[in-house]
Amino acid sequence: GHIQKDQPTLIGEGEITQYLGDAVALVCARDLETLEQAKKLVRVVYEELPAVYGPEEA
Repeated sequence: GHIQKDQPTLIGEGEITQYLGDAVALVCARDLETLEQAKKLVRVVYEELPAVYGPEEA
């Protein structure tokens, strides 16, 4: 899979994600209805950074 043992499960606030599928939030609730309402409150803003294509650029 994508997740490695030395990789955090959740990306912290202000940290850089590696791809759009990285987990950035965890939502828990007592019931499904509350969960669905809580999920709607989560807002994630991505800033597109320039791609790095080789070790020279890194």
